[in-house]
Amino acid sequence: MKYLFYPILTLFLLCPLQTASAQGAPESQIFLPPATEWDNNAAKQTQILQQQSLLQESDKLSVNEVEVSIEHPDYLEPHQFTLVMKLKNAETGCHNYSPIDFESKIIEPHFMDITLNFYRRNFKETQYPTFDCDQSNKIVSTMMVLDAKDLKKRGLRQLRFSNGAARDQYNIVHLENKIRLEPQSMVAFKAKGLTGPDKAYMEYDYGDQSIVALQVPMALESDNITQAVRDLAYKQAFQPILGDNAMKSDKKNVFYFKAPNASTVEDLKKTGYMEFGTIQVMRPYDGAQGRVGLPVPLKVFISQPNKML
Repeated sequence: MKYLFYPILTLFLLCPLQTASAQGAPESQIFLPPATEWDNNAAKQTQILQQQSLLQESDKLSVNEVEVSIEHPDYLEPHQFTLVMKLKNAETGCHNYSPIDFESKIIEPHFMDITLNFYRRNFKETQYPTFDCDQSNKIVSTMMVLDAKDLKKRGLRQLRFSNGAARDQYNIVHLENKIRLEPQSMVAFKAKGLTGPDKAYMEYDYGDQSIVALQVPMALESDNITQAVRDLAYKQAFQPILGDNAMKSDKKNVFYFKAPNASTVEDLKKTGYMEFGTIQVMRPYDGAQGRVGLPVPLKVFISQPNKML
């Protein structure tokens, strides 16, 4: 029997192992007898090369239109804020998406150039793509942290955006404890959350940390809630923000006030928002007696000024 074994063993040793060098080929597989310990470094190296190849061959997509907004995460200093740039149209499909790759540089003395390069799309391999994949919309974005005080100290006057195909400019206006970004063009970089009388700028106020937002998310466009929200705020000693530079919202159900004490602001830093109270509105109802006003209670929530419910 042993004489038959040697030719078979010789034939096995002469057969070359198949490697996974071709695109889409399975990884190298080597049979190990039971109770055998052996570290296959060659196979590990092949797996590493395959992963690097997949990364290099993933779809590199260009950036078209994006929404630009100002946000203030609670982990930043008051004078810091984030400039968020998000694809205007969400992505779908059985893919993983990377953040948008970007670069920025300061062009002395007055400009900052921000260039969005690309983002990557990798196909998510699953056994049953229809069922194993999350087919919901996927947000592709990136953000950069800016310091309002630093921008003012440097004397920067304009952000110049580019995606390689289109360019937009946002003027920087430095006010007392405030910074404004005024879009001069919005071909590819669309400002979100424009405020002011003419909805002409985005603004971040880093001076007054007592500002909060009162929101009525269930209010309808036809509901007249302004006075009811003010009356509720006055009862709890909240003061309205007045003047041309007051924070204003483009939504009819969001109002800004100054909190009477610091504890409210500190609580909001932990929770994001809280229930504030209830107001009542009258909505038309067609009943047996004709159209009458039906009282409807609406909850009012208090939140940080940049958090929309």
